Amino acid sequence: MTRDYGEHIRRSAQQATDMLLDELADIEATAPRDAAADPDPAVEAPDASANPARDLDPGIEAPAALPPPEQPLPLVPTPGALPPPLAGLPPPPALPPALVAAPSPPAALPPPPPPPGGTGPRAAHESGDSGRLAVVVPILLATLGLVAAVIAWRAGVAGSAADDANRGGLDASRERAASVIINEGLTARATEAYMDYERSRRRAVALAAAGANDQAHLNRMQAAGHWFLVRPEYLDRTGQYQPSQQRAALLTDDEQQKDIQPLAHFSSADAQYARLQGLIGAGIVVAFALPFLTLAEVGRGRLRIVSVVAGVAIFLGGAAMAVTAWV
Repeated sequence: MTRDYGEHIRRSAQQATDMLLDELADIEATAPRDAAADPDPAVEAPDASANPARDLDPGIEAPAALPPPEQPLPLVPTPGALPPPLAGLPPPPALPPALVAAPSPPAALPPPPPPPGGTGPRAAHESGDSGRLAVVVPILLATLGLVAAVIAWRAGVAGSAADDANRGGLDASRERAASVIINEGLTARATEAYMDYERSRRRAVALAAAGANDQAHLNRMQAAGHWFLVRPEYLDRTGQYQPSQQRAALLTDDEQQKDIQPLAHFSSADAQYARLQGLIGAGIVVAFALPFLTLAEVGRGRLRIVSVVAGVAIFLGGAAMAVTAWV
């Protein structure tokens, strides 16, 4: 129904516009004739009976007089009256009551709710704290990630050093065992030569006392041959051979030439393993601070403050453990 009424109004307006344009064209066309109907008195009016065209050509008749112009319609129609072309149109359909009724004034909007933190100095102070914490929490998270990366790096270094020291201790143990075996063979040969020397010497003494000088001389020669295999620096003041001295001297000489001290390597490996365990424990403690700082990042109010305090305390404890383990 509303669409039909709008179409009716549009057609009526179009017809009224066309009518007004036609009336304006008629007014412009009749304006010169009105001026000619009221000539200036100073100018002499031409003779109506004169016909210039007939003077030129007697067969041409004078044109008939023009009819008087019609009275133009007013430009503005009378209020309440439609133009004549619209008189035959059907009346516009009635609007529905919902459109005819005057619209009711809009209901007043409710006042906006107060901010979550309230108003007043306390709310402003809490808002300022939240703003500062919003800047501090990302910095703490970045610092936590950096410290965790350093702890992981140092733990890797400690583990690698411990493995290297352990392998060095095993290599030194093998070298020491080989040196001990070789030195023990040299010491056994020297001990056997000394015993052969003593046996030949005492036999020569006994044979010389019995008057068998030839046999005694032969045993002395055998004793001298065995003596060349005995190192005199390993004899004590009484002339007795000390195999323990030779064994210790040979081992000391090997220690100066190559690495055969496994205890130093194993002690270093133990220290590195202890450092590694301390760094792993510190890394676990630092990792426990991550959930609290994450909660502080997404939380608000007291929850954020409590989470920040707990996260910072755990983080500092883990960092202190890492420093203690490394030093």
